[in-house]
Amino acid sequence: MSGQLKLSDWKIFEVLAEKGSFRKASEVLVLDSANIKRSLDKLESALKLKLFARSPRGLRLTEDGIAYQFKIKELMAPLEVELAEPKRRVVSVQYDARLSFSRLLLLLSRYKQIDSGLVFNCSGDDANAEDFLSIRLQPGKGLQGFRRSAVISPRLLSGKSKPITFRQLSDFPYVALSRDLDSEPLNRPKPTLIVNGADEAIRSALLGLGFCFVFSDYTVLQLVTAGSLLLLPIELPEDDWNLEIHSSSNELTHFFTHHRNLLLT
Repeated sequence: MSGQLKLSDWKIFEVLAEKGSFRKASEVLVLDSANIKRSLDKLESALKLKLFARSPRGLRLTEDGIAYQFKIKELMAPLEVELAEPKRRVVSVQYDARLSFSRLLLLLSRYKQIDSGLVFNCSGDDANAEDFLSIRLQPGKGLQGFRRSAVISPRLLSGKSKPITFRQLSDFPYVALSRDLDSEPLNRPKPTLIVNGADEAIRSALLGLGFCFVFSDYTVLQLVTAGSLLLLPIELPEDDWNLEIHSSSNELTHFFTHHRNLLLT
């Protein structure tokens, strides 16, 4: 039971002394009562002292407990100042504009729950970055089965038939992604508007500026369900592309590789 004491054991004692019950301490520390009791038993065993008197009404500090409470407050104060201002690591994010930035933000927010000390810099200015995360579409054969679908505003279809082929799409303005221009198939219409990213293309389609090709992610499907966009039965295969994920952090590489499909569908 004696075991090696940790800083967390003293923190648990400090909260117990302040709250006076296992239940209230459990709520503050987000630990179950059994773990808190084990920590207290270990602490009292190591010190060979009783720090609390137990009763049906809760916990009451003994004289030894009161003495240690003052000692711990003095010891923990400078540590808590340091913990309140943790060092933050800057990660430069290079992200392919053909992918939805909204999906990237979703995964970044999930990763922040794992490591809240990271600052993700998506601005392109990486002078102060200590780590990097690169998510790119590169020529390859890794995306077999993935498609980008054509979406269009209903206002553009007013009085017109819904296009179902590339040829019929030529009757409508086309919002193209700049990264796509080098690989445009011959049967695709010439763009009337060129934007940098998928989210900009979606906003342009919402404004009725033209149709665009995007991965049908959650944001797009919400807009389709709401009737703000129409999903056309015309798809752009991505069989000649591969999603490459690289990072200076093994944890980031593993996380984004594991969730790569969320960036596409």
